[in-house]
Formats: sequence, structure tokens, C-alpha cells
Amino acid sequence: MKWTIIRNPNASSGKGVTFWPRIREILIDSGIEFEDFRTDYCGHATELTRAAISKGSRFIVAMGGDGTVNEVANGILGQSYCDSKEILFTQIPIGTGNDWSRTMMISKKLNEICTHFKTGKERLQDVGLISWTENNKEQQRYFVNMAGMGFDAYVGKIANEKKAAGKAGIMGYISTLLSCLFFYKAQPVSLKYDGVKIADYELFSLSVGICRFSGAGMLQCPNALYDDGLLDLTLIDKISKMKVLMNIPGLFSGKFVKNKEVHQFRAKNIEITASPKMLLEVDGEVIGSGSCEITILPAMLRVLGGLLH
Repeated sequence: MKWTIIRNPNASSGKGVTFWPRIREILIDSGIEFEDFRTDYCGHATELTRAAISKGSRFIVAMGGDGTVNEVANGILGQSYCDSKEILFTQIPIGTGNDWSRTMMISKKLNEICTHFKTGKERLQDVGLISWTENNKEQQRYFVNMAGMGFDAYVGKIANEKKAAGKAGIMGYISTLLSCLFFYKAQPVSLKYDGVKIADYELFSLSVGICRFSGAGMLQCPNALYDDGLLDLTLIDKISKMKVLMNIPGLFSGKFVKNKEVHQFRAKNIEITASPKMLLEVDGEVIGSGSCEITILPAMLRVLGGLLH
């Protein structure tokens, strides 16, 4: 078993460069056979993944954060060389949030970096597909953890700009959340799921989860299951800024969903019509703006994770 490692040197403000010599040493000492490819620009991980698969690689590792996971997963799911389930996918988590790896129980401790390679459990997880139109072009993107719209995407955009400037970490994310709160305003959206119109909302934030965690450990979709064939949607209707501040601890425990402004749904297909356009993000990365349709693709990604409890 030879692994192809797609490594992001800029993950978590440069930790990809700092940690690589030590991680490389650990992999070699553990007898894990691998080849590695370094990403140089946005979207490069997807290109490198497709190229590796075209040459026969069937064991792929994303070394980085949730953004790297998303790009590599898109390389796996968007290629036509083999069935996506022929490929075994995992992560070496060195990002800021590492939210997908929380669900997959992959340790981010360097001294445990090889544990799941040797004792981990394979599982099939669902995948989300988001479709939207921008600049008169149909766009699509897969996601494996969570998609967001409204305040969630706005915070993600500013947080990523701060990460690029070297201001990463959970405290940096929370400070970004607080500063964005004073500028963001709820916007009108119309929501359908499984073809049935549910309601119109003054949307503050919307999260659509395959998995449970986002924003470095926040439980925005606390009941999501990665293999149940359903999307979990958490929608926050227009809400006061003071109430948001009071519920920040509840974002990490999942208790914020008890507020009357919070609505939860489960569906296989979700359509969100937004006017004016709203930012869209998947797995922590802003991908565009506009109305969108999100569909579940059951059991599409074969993953090597940590041992289940």
C-alpha cells in the first residue's frame, strides 16, 4: 500500500512547511510507503489528485486543513478514471479548524500521526453537491463536511483573509465572528426541501451538514450523521446581535438550536433562493455567491478514519 500525500505548505499559516520534516520522518520510521506532492496555488490539490489517480494511485492523503480536504475530495469525486469508492482517502490534519477530522476521529497530535494508517477503520461517507449559477455559468462543487450561507459564509471569508495574513487559530476565528457581527444584516431567502416550499425567512445564517462540526469545533449541525443519506440543515432566522453574543458558548455545545429563531430540517435535496446574492462556502472555503441547490450523494467517499468509540 503506497500512499499519495497531497500536502499544503500554507496550511494553518505555514505549519505545512514547519511540520513536514517531522511528519516525513514519522512516516518513514513507521514503515509507511508514500510519495508526496506540494500544492502551490488554490485548486492545485484537486489537479494533483486527479493526476495521481490517472497514474494508478488509489490511496490518497490530504495533508492540511479542511480546505485541503475539500480540494482533494473534489479531485477524487470529479475524476473519471475509476469509481470513487476504489480510492481510500484520509487526512493528516494540520489546519486551523480540522473539523472533518473531528468526525472521522483522526488525531492531530504529531506523535499519533500514523495511528489511523495502521489501526484505523474504513467507512463510506455521504457527500454533498452544491450547484449555483454565477456570471451566467453553471457551477458545481462537492463538499464532505459542511456548506454555509449568510453570516456563516461571511465569517469564513474574513477568517480566511486573516489566515492568509498569519492570524489563524480558534481565538482568531472567534474575534472574526464578533467583528463581523456588527456589520452583517439578515437577508431574505426562500427555502425548499425535497421539492416542497417550506417558508420565506430573513436569513441570518444557514449551515448544511454532512458532518457535525465547523468553525474549529462549533456544533452547527449537532445531529448530522455522515452516513445516513440525508442533509442536516440548520437555519437561523433574523436574530438580535445581543442574542448571538449570548449564544456563542451554545455554538460549541449545540444548545443554540433551542432558540426559537433556529430551525432544523433533514432532506435529500435543498433549494435556497436568495435575492440579493449571498456568499456560499463549503468546508470553510468561500466558492461564490447566489442562489443554490444542494443534493446528497450517499456513500460516495471511502475514508480511513480513527477507531470508532
